[in-house]
Amino acid sequence: MPYLTLGLRTALAWWVALIAVTAIISPAVAGIGGLLLFPPVALLIGAAAARRQRRAAAGQAGVVVNPLAVGCSQSISLALPAQQSLRLAASAIKAVFSPANLGLTDTTATARVRRPGVLPTGLAWLRDDAMSVSVSPDGPSRSQLLITCEPVHSWFYGVLWVDGGRCAQHAGAVREAVLSRVRAQDKDADEQDRQQALQGRLAQAELALLRAQIEPHFLFNTLAHIRSSLGPGAEVARSMLDALIDFLRANSTSFSHPVNALSQELSRVESYLTLMQLRLGGRLRYEVACGPSVAASEVPTACVLVLAENAVKHGVERNPSNGVISIRCYADGGALAIDVDNDGPGLATAGAVTQGGLHNLRERLRLAFGDSSRLTIEERAEGGVRASLRMPLVAEGV
Repeated sequence: MPYLTLGLRTALAWWVALIAVTAIISPAVAGIGGLLLFPPVALLIGAAAARRQRRAAAGQAGVVVNPLAVGCSQSISLALPAQQSLRLAASAIKAVFSPANLGLTDTTATARVRRPGVLPTGLAWLRDDAMSVSVSPDGPSRSQLLITCEPVHSWFYGVLWVDGGRCAQHAGAVREAVLSRVRAQDKDADEQDRQQALQGRLAQAELALLRAQIEPHFLFNTLAHIRSSLGPGAEVARSMLDALIDFLRANSTSFSHPVNALSQELSRVESYLTLMQLRLGGRLRYEVACGPSVAASEVPTACVLVLAENAVKHGVERNPSNGVISIRCYADGGALAIDVDNDGPGLATAGAVTQGGLHNLRERLRLAFGDSSRLTIEERAEGGVRASLRMPLVAEGV
């Protein structure tokens, strides 16, 4: 019904206008045209206007366009102070329309705007719209923006034609520009919070590093004193202390870096396995093989050490007889492959080996390499368990 009213109103306006114009030229023609020719022309123009406005209303999702009204208004509620919201609105108008006549007061931003259209240059002024954004407080640190756009020449669009949703599109464009700026500010604020949190963590890490630099020195001196205090016949204890000192000395600096060369990682692992070999009284044998093409590849710190510790804990220590741990590092296509085998009792007896250190290792691999890395734990056909690690082959320093 509103569109029928709009069409009839527009048709009547055109019928009167055509009669008035032709009457100036020829009253006789105006009389004949007003009765025979002008009514169907006016009805066609009215029908076209109603159809144009109806299509425009259907294309404005979430915006109610009154076909009998001229212009459009939209509102936004923002979690910002009023003046900050108004500055965002003025910036949005500049970005969308680049107007030369932007006016700004304490509560309102106004501009005369125009977008390119199909009208001839001489009639382009008919596309001028008055854009206005007013702001009002809406509680503490909140405000309400009212965006209004209406044709400057409302007599034309309110009587002879329709804006075809142009004002609604202009108001919507400003609204989206404001919201995009709010989202950008929120993102910047989140990034600042993240940077502050990182700075806090860095400060804690620096304290931890300072503490770590003091404690190993104290520990090494203490162990060296214990070693010198051992009497004759304590060769096993002396060897264990030597292996423990070597292991702790290697780890005291390496753990401060997120990555290390594979060769350094394997050296640390061998120190650990030597220590375990002494503790287990010869029940443990191990072998480490690393291809020269992958020795300089960077790996997450302690990644092989975690696998070796699990092989000792869930394999050798649960094996009533002697156990063997085999570590092989090689290039598998474009990936670095690390296999840690043990001939222990298998997964059924080993228990939940995927918890603890292995879970943390998987998370570190995911953060560092995403889907291009994997860690699998499986039983070997010949008995025992194999932990297989695959990650990108990255040269040291790259």
